[in-house]
Amino acid sequence: MLFRSLPLRDQTGSSILRADPYLVGAFPKIRARMPDELRPDDLKRVGALLARLHTVSSRKRAQHRPTIGPHYYGGWETLELLQEWISPEVVERYVEAATEILELVEDQLPTEEFLRVHGDFHRGNILLARDTLAVVDFDDFCNGPEVQDVWMLFAEDPSGSPEEWNAFLSGYEMFREFPTEQIAWIPLLRALRVMGYAGWIANRWDEKSFQRLFPDFNTYRYWATETESLEKIAWSLHKH
Repeated sequence: MLFRSLPLRDQTGSSILRADPYLVGAFPKIRARMPDELRPDDLKRVGALLARLHTVSSRKRAQHRPTIGPHYYGGWETLELLQEWISPEVVERYVEAATEILELVEDQLPTEEFLRVHGDFHRGNILLARDTLAVVDFDDFCNGPEVQDVWMLFAEDPSGSPEEWNAFLSGYEMFREFPTEQIAWIPLLRALRVMGYAGWIANRWDEKSFQRLFPDFNTYRYWATETESLEKIAWSLHKH
């Protein structure tokens, strides 16, 4: 069963409300909780749910949302922004690894084939509501490959968790064939997320709450760790 919380509509029947300068939607409040864990049977249900979402989302592209790629948040523009923040000791290494990855993103991701995806589909955004599954947090909704909504469910590459992966896939393929060739794109998507997350912090650094939440952001330790993460991804891509 797919649980849906449908948006409220105004007198004209529209679900889009204007609160200048923003367009907003209002949804009824639901009671839900995070599952204690996702067992294989649960992952099969998650797979079935995601396949149904993708079947609906594949009917058309999102016209007013970004598309995952070299200019998506985490792409070239973000790299340019981050060069003002990266510690000078590692900035050359960071830029070299990021540039190599973004060139591969340009070369390998067929953005014209993408569909609408949740964009941030990890276990923390899956809730139980009335014993059915509910998905929340569509803030990163965009055009992207199906695998973007899959890789964050697993600690590493899905091949590292065969029982969990097979359970998820058995549920997904009840409704839709999964494009397994996209698994090779996971390192690229992971790198875009690493850079995009850093860019998100940089853009909001003037907010005191972000300075409290990420006190190491403008330190050598933070950027050394980020640089190593990107270099490991770049090195892994050389193996394929």
